[in-house]
Amino acid sequence: MSESSDSQTNESDATWRSHVLAAQNFMGTSAEYCRRNGLNSRQFYAVQERLGLSKPLRKGRPPKAFVRVQASPAAATELMAPPRVRGLPDAKWVAELVLALMAQR
Repeated sequence: MSESSDSQTNESDATWRSHVLAAQNFMGTSAEYCRRNGLNSRQFYAVQERLGLSKPLRKGRPPKAFVRVQASPAAATELMAPPRVRGLPDAKWVAELVLALMAQR
């Protein structure tokens, strides 16, 4: 390879490297970045792989993984119990209120 050819390859790699890094900071997909910047997405992915710059996990999204959770026996009992309703007014009082409001009509 000639010196001129090496220089062109380095410039091309630098240009692609800047595009790959910009795409990694872009809030959309790499394909969308390529469309917006007039790049061939197949070439983009090939160069990204060749340069060892595969895209990391998407920003703003948690990794897709399961976490094992084990509840204590007391917590498990609480979770299996029927729901308890707290803080509601007395049913008799509500009925009297409704009847009084209906009488005012």
